[in-house]
Amino acid sequence: MTSALHPAGCGRTCLRLAWLAALATCTPLALPEPACFSGSDTKACIKVVKPKDAGDLTIAGGEDAEDDVPLVPDASARAGDAVADSPAQADAKTGTADAAGVDAASACAPAEVCAKTAKGLGAGDRHTCAIAANNTVRCWGDNAFGQCGAAASNDSVEMPTQVALPAGTLQHIASGGAHTCAAMANGDLVCWGRNDDGQLALGKKSKTELPQTQTNLGPGMRSLSAGLGHTCAVDKAGKAWCWGDNSFGQLGNGGTASKNLPEAVGGGLQWKEVAAGKYFTCGRTDTSGVYCWGENGKGQLGGTPGEQHAPVQVKGLPGPASALAVGAQHACAVAVNDGSVWCWGANDDGQLGFGDLAGKLSAVKAKTPLGAIVAIACGAAHACALMEDDTTLCWGDGSHGQLATSGSVKSASPIEVSGLPKLLTQLAAGAWHTCAMTKNGGLACWGDSANGQLGNGLATAKLDPVVLPLVGAAFLTAGAYHTCAGSKATDLNCWGDNGFQQGGNPSPVVQWTPTSSALVPLGLQTVNGGGYHNCGWYGAGALKCWGDNNDGQLGSAGKGSSPTPFSIVGLPVKATTAGLVVATGHRHSCALTPGDNLLCWGNNDYGQLGNGTKQGTSAPTVVTGVLANTFKSVAANGDRTCALTLPGEIWCWGDNGDGALNGSADPAIVKPTVAQAGIGWKGLWLGREHACAQAGDGAIHCWGSNSHGQVGVAAGVVQTKVVAVQGLPEPTQTMALGWYHSCALSTKGTLRCWGGNDKGQLGDGTSKSRHAPAGVVGLQDNTTAVSAGYMHACALAAGGKTLCWGSNSLGQVGSGTQSVAVVVSGFGL
Repeated sequence: MTSALHPAGCGRTCLRLAWLAALATCTPLALPEPACFSGSDTKACIKVVKPKDAGDLTIAGGEDAEDDVPLVPDASARAGDAVADSPAQADAKTGTADAAGVDAASACAPAEVCAKTAKGLGAGDRHTCAIAANNTVRCWGDNAFGQCGAAASNDSVEMPTQVALPAGTLQHIASGGAHTCAAMANGDLVCWGRNDDGQLALGKKSKTELPQTQTNLGPGMRSLSAGLGHTCAVDKAGKAWCWGDNSFGQLGNGGTASKNLPEAVGGGLQWKEVAAGKYFTCGRTDTSGVYCWGENGKGQLGGTPGEQHAPVQVKGLPGPASALAVGAQHACAVAVNDGSVWCWGANDDGQLGFGDLAGKLSAVKAKTPLGAIVAIACGAAHACALMEDDTTLCWGDGSHGQLATSGSVKSASPIEVSGLPKLLTQLAAGAWHTCAMTKNGGLACWGDSANGQLGNGLATAKLDPVVLPLVGAAFLTAGAYHTCAGSKATDLNCWGDNGFQQGGNPSPVVQWTPTSSALVPLGLQTVNGGGYHNCGWYGAGALKCWGDNNDGQLGSAGKGSSPTPFSIVGLPVKATTAGLVVATGHRHSCALTPGDNLLCWGNNDYGQLGNGTKQGTSAPTVVTGVLANTFKSVAANGDRTCALTLPGEIWCWGDNGDGALNGSADPAIVKPTVAQAGIGWKGLWLGREHACAQAGDGAIHCWGSNSHGQVGVAAGVVQTKVVAVQGLPEPTQTMALGWYHSCALSTKGTLRCWGGNDKGQLGDGTSKSRHAPAGVVGLQDNTTAVSAGYMHACALAAGGKTLCWGSNSLGQVGSGTQSVAVVVSGFGL
């Protein structure tokens, strides 16, 4: 293994060895490759110290120096104990990273450069954090629990944002499911984010958005790792400590009770590194190999059957490991003897890299090319490795672009990642994204960025409409994370999430661009997208549904999903020959049959079927409590259903958790109840947590959750009574409501939107929420249809031109894959 002290690219790596000034009379020893120390004119006597563990690389201040000062992580320190016996790896559920232990306060100049140079990296479930060379921490991505160190009201942090930390030198950072921890050189542990299982070691179970010093594990901490709901560390003496969720014994203390303060891992072993996964943990020792404990449903403990509450040795490994990475239900280790990769556990997506999709109870050798692996990271169901020659390999699930290979869905064998710079030092993998750090401190990420975890400031969202290569569409619909458009005479095309085959294609992978729904027959007159399913009306050919059917929402008693439409059995004969009003919720469907009844089927946990019970059914069941021939239209979204009666009253039932259906405290309404009465309503639209209706005079009124101004007034409390929406100068012909945004299409063909806009779902070219309606960028007065998903929207313009905007985390905008690596803002390559 060669040293990584390359002259090229060193200009942005700040290392001012002022502490060596007293040794100016010494003659420098020859390094394997020339060293480069930017910002320093100090002549010093330095040497490279290579201990017996090939991972250790330090710089010593001469033969008589008392202390060896760690160097910034480099190629020779990537596998194994990068610096101060710390692993240079991070993963989705085990976001560990090394910060090199250099005191940036005295080692960096100028400060503005060092603030943009990373020296440590950790990837959590849906967020990412890095230690800058000036000893600050910056995080970005999902912040629902404050895991980015920002106020939790800011759901996503789309660009690296500095976290307020106490003064001191940072050694490690670890990003877990929804929490983050940092280890200080003095042994202090500082954590922030989700804490419902005590994973912050706070001594109590309450989240904190502001980092707090929880405990001290002593200086020289070897490793730090964060899992889904637990955290682990190894102290200088090699003792392992874990805390947080212990439902499956993942703390390794012999029990299953969760702990909000560190407890020692049993077994009496001397640990080099411990890595926390979803519900299990693994660790490596100097001599005896790798051990795992906790949940074992997919064989992730490596050969010992059943759940284990104390460490058990992984079987099949050729000897000790120099690096270790843990995913959701799989793990990989790098063998000391030859740098080969060995993996075990879940393999549904080929994440073991063995060439097939069969799970492995004992470790198997991944099919990596000849050559030593020097860094490895595991995501939820994928893995990436860095070879000694700077080649980056990835394998497993690639549905979100996390393999950085355009068009790749999954790969059971390692494939080379193209487009990355050379001189990489570290890899980190989140649930569905991957990041890499270069020797000069630059960062690049690729894969899912639904919450901004790529750090490029866009969260993959499209802030203004994208014109799609579709023409002649007569109808469109937006489901939760997918979109479909088509006409009676042409194929239906769908794009976005296809995990439940809702796109009409058998392969349950993301469709990044419009794709023909090959299994959906021609002749559709209209289609309605639900959470993860669709229902299409074929006129005389009746109603057919496809996609997710785990709750019977396709009208079939079978579970699972289907890309082939099921005919809904049990609808009145009139419904097969005349007009039909269809509504699809998150997990249920409804149909209003002409001159007959309103029927619903599917999930009924909140009474959204309106049959007086909470018992779900795959067979269409009549909504009770209202006479037949009474309903004029029906709308469904989330776990709620509302209907408009002929006299102009609005009745609702289902989820009433925020009191928005009828203002009552009853969380579930199992029979239709009057929500808004007495105004003579003539139109009704339902969002995830709010609703809008059109009065007899044409005015639009909204009510329900108003967290982002989606009701049409300044964001605030739930509105249980209707609020008139101001700023709609022309009469409204139809509306589309998403999770927390609203859009109104006027009779003139003008589209205006308001409410939440963090993913650009208002289409105004910004990500700023607002309560006042405003036009969508680029749309003229020729819009003919609009539909809204949870956080995106699409419209049809004259000639059937299709446009979409907003969140594109699963390709629902249809503008292409996110498999290309993007530079993290502020950390240029």
